[in-house]
Amino acid sequence: MNPWVWASPVDDNALVELVPRIASFGFDAVELPIEQPGDWDPIRTRDLLAAHGLVAAGVCAVTPPGRDLVDASPEVVERTVAYLKGCVDSAAAVGAPCVGGPVYASVGRTWRMTPTARAECYADFRRAVAPVAHHAAERGVAIGVEALNRYETSVVNTVEQTIELIDGLPSNVGIMLDTYHLNIEEADPYAALTLAGPYLKHVQVSGTNRGAPGSDHFDWPRFAAALAATGYRGPVCIESFTADNETIATAASIWRPLAPSQDRLALDGLTYLRRVLG
Repeated sequence: MNPWVWASPVDDNALVELVPRIASFGFDAVELPIEQPGDWDPIRTRDLLAAHGLVAAGVCAVTPPGRDLVDASPEVVERTVAYLKGCVDSAAAVGAPCVGGPVYASVGRTWRMTPTARAECYADFRRAVAPVAHHAAERGVAIGVEALNRYETSVVNTVEQTIELIDGLPSNVGIMLDTYHLNIEEADPYAALTLAGPYLKHVQVSGTNRGAPGSDHFDWPRFAAALAATGYRGPVCIESFTADNETIATAASIWRPLAPSQDRLALDGLTYLRRVLG
């Protein structure tokens, strides 16, 4: 479970409140976003999770305006690389296996690209992310690159594009799959999951409306079968958002409640996923 369901930013104070609740619901692991460096202390968080029988599922890299590795000034790229290396260090310290997110460009930034410009963009990304990948490999951390829907980025929207983007990078760089974006962009989400299989580093799930899995039209049993067939055995994390924080609600286009309560969203999603995932 990602604590964004209840709070943003996810900081030390939020985790002290939410980790016991997440554990009491029966979750196994917590996904930890880093909106700003220092939001939560990795050692304190590791100990807090352990005290409640939980582990860190992964670290979410957050890319607001000004965090870009492509089509950006050298200064912006340098700052973004430093931020991502910090995410890797936090992941290693808290015991999370992966740092994932749209690590190529800020969310909501879109522009048209010719095929030549796109190839150059992808090459720029590979050059810029290489030191982050090396830093992560030294610490036993994977990098999961997340495709977003067309309204949130023009860099990569599909699994096929993401595979092209990461081509030639070290093996610890792969794909973080999010079913919300998968449902919007892929003609066949289940075939796309199969294609992503060899590259999967982390999996996020939500209903097609960003609510609880199982409260929507997605074929979750078919998804579960396709995921099992890939051999992936890592965390499957519910990612949704609170509408109470203006910044995150606007960024994720959460304009209305997605469940009777945020607790209900979490519990309903967990109950359903446990049934379909076995």
